[in-house]
Amino acid sequence: MQYPGQPMGYPGQPMMGQPGMYPGGPMMGGYPGQPMQGYPGQPMMGGPGPYGQPMQYGGPGPMMGGPGPMMGGPGPMMGGPGPMMGGPGPMMGGPGPMMGGPGPQMHAGVASAPPPQQVQQVQHTQAAAQTTTAAHEPEAKIATTISEAEAKADAEKCRNAMKGLGTNEKLLIDTIGCRTSADMQLIKKAFSALYQRDLVKDITSECSGKFRDVLIAICQEPAELDAKLVRQAVKGLGTDEELLSEVLCTRTPTELKAAAESYTRQFQRNMEGDIKGDTSGDLAKVYMACLSPNRGTRTGDVAADVEALYKAGAGKIGTDEAAFINIIANSTRAHVEAIFWAYAQKYGKSLDTVIRNEMGGDLGKALANLALPPHVLFAEKILKSMKGMGTNDTDLIRLITTQRGRHLKAAGKYFLEVNRKTISAWVGDETSGDYKAILLKICQTEGV
Repeated sequence: MQYPGQPMGYPGQPMMGQPGMYPGGPMMGGYPGQPMQGYPGQPMMGGPGPYGQPMQYGGPGPMMGGPGPMMGGPGPMMGGPGPMMGGPGPMMGGPGPMMGGPGPQMHAGVASAPPPQQVQQVQHTQAAAQTTTAAHEPEAKIATTISEAEAKADAEKCRNAMKGLGTNEKLLIDTIGCRTSADMQLIKKAFSALYQRDLVKDITSECSGKFRDVLIAICQEPAELDAKLVRQAVKGLGTDEELLSEVLCTRTPTELKAAAESYTRQFQRNMEGDIKGDTSGDLAKVYMACLSPNRGTRTGDVAADVEALYKAGAGKIGTDEAAFINIIANSTRAHVEAIFWAYAQKYGKSLDTVIRNEMGGDLGKALANLALPPHVLFAEKILKSMKGMGTNDTDLIRLITTQRGRHLKAAGKYFLEVNRKTISAWVGDETSGDYKAILLKICQTEGV
């Protein structure tokens, strides 16, 4: 069956309308006793809406095509029917018309219960798939949204907020918390022209703590900030591989090229040379593939690549790391995401989980970052920075400020789907003061 919200047509995937998610698995729409999936306010196909809301668009409508057979015939649900949120409703993927004709049968007989670990992996992949369309839509661009006159007015507000005794933090938040990176470059330029002063230096001297850290981060260009993160990861004794993988494995080739140029301007060093000097083995191969001018040029048959990855990992004793690196680190982002969905469809496990289980360590994390859709990765990282005892403010600030205008909007949709709570609501519970106010301003501007 096609994932909700996912476009048709990935090679190796069954046509939409085929009931059932994975071989031997339950019908999509929720395990017994489990609520239906979907964003709040978004209707489920053929079932009641979340939070007990009625279906939209007048209820379920017939699908195109003709009636398609159930896989192996109708089988009893696991443990009997469980209560659905909002009252009982038809399950998605039950006997109904097929779109484009009947899909291939995968198993005959009664559907059996998958292991708990597989259930969790299936849910993870289903939820990720529901935001695929949003993730492929153009993100809010890191572009100018204000005129030079507006930039000048904002510069004047910033100066008024900081001159004299004390600082008007609210005025600063309201003025620049909603601006893009490109807007901030215009405001910085206008500030310098009007007052012969440096906006970042004034913020540094007038503000403090985590509030200041957020303001300074949003004043920088994305390439400038990425270059500083790479330098932070490789400078001194040891290497912060997790931070290095976050930057190198999630930025586009264009973004990494700009970061490398900024790295040279800021530090008079070669970024690729510093990374190569600080890493070794297969991990270095992954990083060099990310930085290669030819990165993202590999394409291929999705079904064949899924089979190759299975045979290189879960389908054999030991792991063929070279096969994973060749396919995942060198392919286009669209091709890797197609492999991600197709692998889950065929084997019932998310590819990033398979990679971590097969390799582990820094290599496994780097390849998992490449395999996982960016909006899913960053939603999980944002949650991790706030979940549990205390908040990792360094991570939270970095993730929010580097992903605004990039993947934050799509990550917010996935975050809400998985956690039933917005990023803004979570940030509001975990932070305080002016630091909380500036983060909320950014999140609300992004709609998360």
